[in-house]
Amino acid sequence: VRHPFGNFQRSYEAHFCQGREIRYGAGARPVWQANGSANLDQLRKLTQSHLLYLTKEGCLDLPPKTRVFQDVPVCSRKQLQHNQALQELARVHERSKKGG
Repeated sequence: VRHPFGNFQRSYEAHFCQGREIRYGAGARPVWQANGSANLDQLRKLTQSHLLYLTKEGCLDLPPKTRVFQDVPVCSRKQLQHNQALQELARVHERSKKGG
């Protein structure tokens, strides 16, 4: 694409991806981590002329989604475990509604 951001990856990551060096454990080597996000409005303005936005609806001629529900047989022991888990979940929910 030949965008200027491509020439300065570390600077880009520091500014737009919250890039920083971190250390895991005592005496560990530094590791570059850039998995965050920052300054997104600025990034959007700087890259909008280089991006092409497509939606599935705009470029594909697909039929509407259909959902099919199928009953799956479950052994009685697993069904009992499932029912007990649901009852416990209901009890926890009721206790949380009462504040305790």
